Amino acid sequence: MNLPSLHFIVLDTETTGFLPRVHRVMEFACAVVKNGELIEEYEQLFSIDDEIPPHIQVLTRIVPTDLQGKPMFAESTGRLQALLNGNPIIVGQNIRFDIDMLKGEGLDLTGFPWIDTSSLAALLFPEFESYSLGYLSSVLGLRHDPKHRALGDVRATLSLLECCWERLCTLPDSSQKIIQKNFIRCKAGYTEFFAALPLGGRKGKQKETSTQTVNLLPKIIPSSFTFDVPTPKTVELHEEGLSPQTLEGILHAAAKKPSGTCIIAVKNLEATLRRHALPSGTKALFPPSLLLSHDAANRFLDQDQFTVDEAFVATKLELFHPHTKNDIVLHGEERDVWGGKLACTADCASYQDQFTNLPRALLLDHRQFLEIVADEGHIGRIALSRATQIIIDDASMLEDTATKAYGIQCSLADLRGAAQGNDTLMRFTDLLQLWVEKVRRGQDMFFIEAQHLRQHDAHGLLEHLQQLLALPLPARAQSCLEHITHFFGADPAVSLLWIEQQRSGIPILQAAPRDVAAFLEEHLYRTFPVTLLIPKTSNTLPEILPKNFPCIRTPETVSEHSMVVEEKECSAEQLLRDPPAGKTILLLGSKRSIEQHFIRSTEHLEKLGITLICQGFNGGINRMQAEFLSTKGTVLLLLTPWMYEGTELPANAADHLVLETLPFDHPSQPLIQERSKHYQNAFEEYQLPRLEHRIFRLLRTFCRHRRSGGDVWILDKRMRERSYGERIRTILHALATARPAKGEQQRLL
Repeated sequence: MNLPSLHFIVLDTETTGFLPRVHRVMEFACAVVKNGELIEEYEQLFSIDDEIPPHIQVLTRIVPTDLQGKPMFAESTGRLQALLNGNPIIVGQNIRFDIDMLKGEGLDLTGFPWIDTSSLAALLFPEFESYSLGYLSSVLGLRHDPKHRALGDVRATLSLLECCWERLCTLPDSSQKIIQKNFIRCKAGYTEFFAALPLGGRKGKQKETSTQTVNLLPKIIPSSFTFDVPTPKTVELHEEGLSPQTLEGILHAAAKKPSGTCIIAVKNLEATLRRHALPSGTKALFPPSLLLSHDAANRFLDQDQFTVDEAFVATKLELFHPHTKNDIVLHGEERDVWGGKLACTADCASYQDQFTNLPRALLLDHRQFLEIVADEGHIGRIALSRATQIIIDDASMLEDTATKAYGIQCSLADLRGAAQGNDTLMRFTDLLQLWVEKVRRGQDMFFIEAQHLRQHDAHGLLEHLQQLLALPLPARAQSCLEHITHFFGADPAVSLLWIEQQRSGIPILQAAPRDVAAFLEEHLYRTFPVTLLIPKTSNTLPEILPKNFPCIRTPETVSEHSMVVEEKECSAEQLLRDPPAGKTILLLGSKRSIEQHFIRSTEHLEKLGITLICQGFNGGINRMQAEFLSTKGTVLLLLTPWMYEGTELPANAADHLVLETLPFDHPSQPLIQERSKHYQNAFEEYQLPRLEHRIFRLLRTFCRHRRSGGDVWILDKRMRERSYGERIRTILHALATARPAKGEQQRLL
């Protein structure tokens, strides 16, 4: 085996869930390697008292009968301890999860050195789209048998470790020394692993990487768009159709403006830059969270000690010299290091330097733009005047993006990342976490009322905050604490306050204005000339435009993409029994619905040779996208509509888009509940317009991804049974070439 002469034990577990001491280890497997040779393989199933959840049975292929007559985990600890003799380096894919689960069973490995192969691969293979074991097995040709079981994962992980070692050995001497220097400062198996590198790696200076933007669309300038500055205190509503080329054309036309500044605000700057090559004369202005603070980076690299995640980030900073967050691969909790210690604040020189020597055309995201117009002292105001033309793309998203811009979002993960190495700040973070857990009482979403902010604990935290803010702290830590101060000082009568627990277990403190349109009117519409790009079928923009605000509507005259939209009288379950050929994106109304279809359909589709990729069961969005693109033959990608809006696929990637249900907002969502109170008929005046805007965005997203002839199917029977179905049908006809249902179930080909 091509590995250093060290003692490794590569291990994996199969479990009933993700929470130590709550869920159980059902299977353990390992491979023992000494001096580059495989000494032993071991695997064992364990009897458990708990039920195996159905989705876990599908994921692992372990069913209750497999565990009958097997020993309890506690009965096997002696054998497992014997395998650990000699203090080996523990190796695994996302190994910290396995270590935590084994500790929950009574086998404590926390004193052993360890290596996470997923983090190692993210450092050494930055060109890959995903770092899941399944994806890496495919692209690197790893041995991965038996599939779905712990021993198969162990074999694939061991092969991955070999691939990582081989690439390490080919790095230039200078790169090897950077890696060794940084990992000496953390206590983990990586220190021994990297120290074993043979001298005399590839000579010469390592080539620095740079961000490459792939432009997938032709440069078409919409003839109907003009750059005349709108009438002051009047909003221009410029219609746009499904063509994904509209923004491309605006960018090119703005760069050629003979005079005056044009600001183009987009929903997602990162996605826009991946899709479009900026023309000469256009500059992207990054928000502070995406930019690297050079001062913070220098202080960070001078630390005497690193956590494992910090050592990986430090190495990437020195190897790849990033300018923005997207110039390097940040894996797992490395993102918390960036958010807590390295990203800019609005006061950082690295951020403010962007605003020197500005061209005429500027591109930035909604949130940053709205923060600039609301703050008269912001450096970005130098780009604004009453003659500046402001164009807001995806204006139907303004309610959501303005909610974030004029609200508060503070993740305790960022605060904890900033607190690494600072005992005083870490104690406060722990106290805040305790307050959050006490107040939310186990609920994933908990609303904060005035009485919660008047409690003794809250006052104590606020006093502690004031003391911390008086200390010299890194800029990111200072920014996090200021957001928390604003949260505790907010008026619940003006702002909606809540604690939201993410699926990762990280709580976020959030605040949002109860009335967004009032903020937009005050800071934007009455001060600057604004053009909003809206769906051509949109007749109202609730919570975005104040009632009766003066507007001018400009129709879109660009030739539209032709696309077939069909209503089909069948269910998602029927479609999954007999799926269409090619690549299908199936949008389901909830994560729970995806889970149910995953349980029912996975084995059936496997027998047919069809690949099923499901949100929540096939890794993160990058892995799902990579698998969808690389899979041959028939494949189904199951997502929620909200996830699909942010999906990045190239052109010619999909044949069908299927909506199982009309993607209404969930009525229990806190902001939807609150803002529904602004209307006499909230469904007609607020929720239906939001649905119409979302359908437009979904169809336009599919226009970017579809192959020639790609079509859209709508399965929701409410299109036929509810009165608003005709309203939705009319919109679909206006957007694309639509065919209504024929009154009988259509055969799925």
